[in-house]
Amino acid sequence: MIVNEKRMVSLARIMVGVVTSIVFLCPAIGGPNTATVMKICATRTFEENGSFDSCRHSTFNDIFLQTTSHGYSYMKDCNTNGELSGKFYGHGACNGGLSPLNCTVCLLNAMRDMVSACIHSIGPRLKLVDCRVRYEDYQFDPNY
Repeated sequence: MIVNEKRMVSLARIMVGVVTSIVFLCPAIGGPNTATVMKICATRTFEENGSFDSCRHSTFNDIFLQTTSHGYSYMKDCNTNGELSGKFYGHGACNGGLSPLNCTVCLLNAMRDMVSACIHSIGPRLKLVDCRVRYEDYQFDPNY
């Protein structure tokens, strides 16, 4: 795994561990169902440390921070400075019945699993029972 990918996966694992610990220390809250429903890794790839990679990192961060405050469905775009199609589009969504904390835990699991399984893939999708994440180099319907 490339160094930048390792850092992202490590950070996601730490965040998942901390948030998951909080969730399971409060049994009344319970945790999200993070069983994988669907995983698609596209064959096209991007270069590490380029504009597309930078957009991916910032978009994942925004999805992680903003999804629960935007009706549990959040789409973000980023300018890749002409790399690939020139744009990066990312989307995250959670089951509306989840608490904000459980939505965040689910998204962290989904992002971690997608980055681990689909290294440098352009257009991966990962759907867990309680949430989903996707990114592309073109605008897409977030409902699919």
